Amino acid sequence: MKFSKITAVVKGFLTHRLLQTEKVKYLRQTVKDTMEFIKNFQSEAPLKRGAVSAQDASLQERVIAQLRVALYDIHDVFFVMEVSKRMNILRHDREVRKEKIATLSTATQKSLDRKKYTKAAEMGMPNKKVIIKQKTPETRVLQPNQGQNAPIHRLNRKTRGAVSEEENAIIGVYAGRIQRKKPNVVTI
Repeated sequence: MKFSKITAVVKGFLTHRLLQTEKVKYLRQTVKDTMEFIKNFQSEAPLKRGAVSAQDASLQERVIAQLRVALYDIHDVFFVMEVSKRMNILRHDREVRKEKIATLSTATQKSLDRKKYTKAAEMGMPNKKVIIKQKTPETRVLQPNQGQNAPIHRLNRKTRGAVSEEENAIIGVYAGRIQRKKPNVVTI
C-alpha cells in the first residue's frame, strides 16, 4: 500500500514539473491561442458577410489542424512518451533555466535572491543566506571637466609620474574621437 502511494506522489510531482517546462507551456499557449482565434473567427465571420469564402475556410482548416497537432503533442508527452524521454525534457528545461539565470544582470540576480529568501522566511525555513563579496570595480575619481567614460589611465596620470610619448598620444582619445574641452561658460 505504501509503495503505491509513493509512486503516485512521485508521478504527480513529475507531472507537475512537466507542466512547468517551456515545451509544455508553449504547447498549452498554442492551444489557448488557436482556440481563441477559432472562437473569434467563427463569431466574426457571419457578421461580416453571409457566406464563408474559400480562403477563410482554408484558414480555419489550417488553424484547426494546428490545434489538433498541439493537442496530440501534449498527449504524447504525458501518455505515449517513454519515461526516459520525459526525464530528458525535464533535464533540458533545468539546463535552460540555469543558463538563463547565469546571464541575468547582478541587480536582477540580487532581486531574485531577495524574493527567494523572503519566501523561505515566510515558510519558516531558517535563513541560510551566504554573503558573497562582490569584486569591487576600480575606484574612479572624477577630475573637473571629466566624464565617467574617460579612460582609466588618464585618471591615474598624477600618481604614475612621467608619461611616455606613446601614452601621451593616447590621452585625450576615447573611442576613436579626440575629446575637446568645452568652455565652462553658460549662456542665458
